[in-house]
Amino acid sequence: MSSTSPGGDERKMRRKMPAPPVYGGLPSMSQARQVTSESGPEVARSVGGGVAVAPAFGPAAAFGPFSSQTRKHLASAQAGGAKSAVPTAAGKSGALWDIQDKDVHTLPEFHPLETTAVFVPNSFAPDVAGRVSDVLRTRSIAATFDNSKAKVSCISEDGVDFRIRLYRGKGKFSHGIIVEVQRRFGFSMSFHVDTVAILDAAEGKVGAAPVPVAIPPAYVPTSQEAAPPLPQTSLSSLKIASEMLSKTGCVDSVANGLNVLVTVTNPKKVGKSASGRACREILSGGEGSLWSSVASFLLGNNAAPVVGNNDTLRDLKTKAINIVANVSQVMEGTDDLQTAQSAVATSVVPALIGAVRNATADARTADLACRALLPLIKTYRSDPSFIQGVLIEGGVREDLVGAHAVGERSHSSLEKSTKSCLKELD
Repeated sequence: MSSTSPGGDERKMRRKMPAPPVYGGLPSMSQARQVTSESGPEVARSVGGGVAVAPAFGPAAAFGPFSSQTRKHLASAQAGGAKSAVPTAAGKSGALWDIQDKDVHTLPEFHPLETTAVFVPNSFAPDVAGRVSDVLRTRSIAATFDNSKAKVSCISEDGVDFRIRLYRGKGKFSHGIIVEVQRRFGFSMSFHVDTVAILDAAEGKVGAAPVPVAIPPAYVPTSQEAAPPLPQTSLSSLKIASEMLSKTGCVDSVANGLNVLVTVTNPKKVGKSASGRACREILSGGEGSLWSSVASFLLGNNAAPVVGNNDTLRDLKTKAINIVANVSQVMEGTDDLQTAQSAVATSVVPALIGAVRNATADARTADLACRALLPLIKTYRSDPSFIQGVLIEGGVREDLVGAHAVGERSHSSLEKSTKSCLKELD
């Protein structure tokens, strides 16, 4: 007569538990707590969901044809690859998570793991760290690596601040590595998908891309029906944002005001009609307008400076660049953007070039700056005074080449956006 150990049936049921029906869907509490209680070949994890890492089919495609001047800069950047590496402090690396097994400490006695954690058995720290850093680059998640603590400080494309830590298992779990993801600040619907992708990569899983969520088509009135009026929500939001930005003595008010502008200028969040009205209103203002307020955060010349530490001020500047990127993309080729060329050239472009130049330290902001520059280049390409006088003489080509090298190492979206800008300049 065979006997089963206590809890054996429960473990079998856990292993047979089906995955969520929709890729990237939120797991149930029972799935989130599904962690094996014994050592073995199984992987213990606490997040459900599908695989979010796209398979690698080989090296990236060739960079493509460029002008002789751009090719010269690219060759120079490749030859000086070692010199252009991200500067590192003691025990830190800004490009790759280069750690050894000795850098990973045992899980502290009284450290409760987040539900977003995974145990990878029979693994080595360098292998796990390499897979995690690869998926961070693929998903364009800006990362700062602390090798001495086996930790990564991350910011997603949507601005969610989170940490990744590696620990060595204790006792009978000492044969594996624990990977933990901790959200610190911010919210995004895509953060769960990012988390699942990171944990899947830590386990070495490679699979299909996410299943897109079906979006119902927009309502189109028939000829017998009156067309609905253009939305006014975005314009009322601009008034609220303007009031918030005027309170420069309160950093929270300013940050919230910029967040409002980031949202109402994004067509993916409020629709093309509402974002178009908001962007047009922002561009049409003169001195003291929202455009002037946003530009002041880019250049750091506020009449009443915002009080805050360097990280806070840097975050405000990133939000301002995000707004400029949204406005330039929505208004690309329009008369409104053509009319604003002088203001754009003097108050915006220098800050964008500076952000691209600083790609080594802040790849996410550099990527936003490139997304803002691309529509401006396309809109003003017929004006040699802008292309040659403002951009080329401002050193933008060299800065884009340097940022492209950073993107190749650690930020996929930055690699693509710099490539697009360089092609337009040629």
